Amino acid sequence: MTPENRINGGKDTVISLWSGRTTGLPGFEECSATVTAEGAKEQQLAKGVVLCVRTGAGNIARLELTELGSNGLGSDYRNTFDAVIGDAG
Repeated sequence: MTPENRINGGKDTVISLWSGRTTGLPGFEECSATVTAEGAKEQQLAKGVVLCVRTGAGNIARLELTELGSNGLGSDYRNTFDAVIGDAG
């Protein structure tokens, strides 16, 4: 997390904002496709945002931001996510 409420994927991790092309949350295949097409090293956080992530190991995760803990000021960068992780395996 950065002071500007951005999430940085770090080494070999790619993050994509989910644009809501379906009526519900994206599944493994939808997250994988959006990360491949639109993934970046860093994304902006906002309350309610859904992120799709591909780790350096190839695992796909869906992160739904449930609580934005920081207003972008100070050193409190704690945020709360609901996470679902798929195994690349």
